[in-house]
Amino acid sequence: LWHCGVAPHNLWDGKSLKTLDTYFADGKGVTVGFVLKPGPVTIARIDYIRGLWHLFLAKGEAIPTEQELKGTYVKVKVENPLGFVKKLVNSGFAHHVVMAYGDHFELFQNLAELKGWRVHEPEGESGKNG
Repeated sequence: LWHCGVAPHNLWDGKSLKTLDTYFADGKGVTVGFVLKPGPVTIARIDYIRGLWHLFLAKGEAIPTEQELKGTYVKVKVENPLGFVKKLVNSGFAHHVVMAYGDHFELFQNLAELKGWRVHEPEGESGKNG
C-alpha cells in the first residue's frame, strides 16, 4: 500500500532512508518518503454505494519491504490476494483504502452492525462473506 508521503514518522521501519521530496503530482510542495514498519494490519474502506453504506474489511500483514519508491508505503500480504481485489472492485468500492496497525477487525464489524452497514470481506477472512 502506497501514499504520497503522509504517514507519521513513528510508522518508519527503522531501516529505510527518510527523505523529503518534491510532491509528484504538480511539482509543488514537499512529501515525506520512507518504508513503513512490518506488523499485523487491518484494511478498511467505508463507502456510500447505491444508496447504502458499505464497509470493506480485511486483515493483512505488513511485510519487510525494500525502498524503491518515493512516498510512504509497505507491501501487505493478505490471505487471498485475488479475493481481496475482486471483492474490493466488484463490490463498487473506490480504490483508496485505509490501513491501521493491529487487528481491529472485530471493532469494525461491531461498528458496522451498530450502524447497519453491509460488510464485505474477502473470502477466508472470518468465514463470513458479504
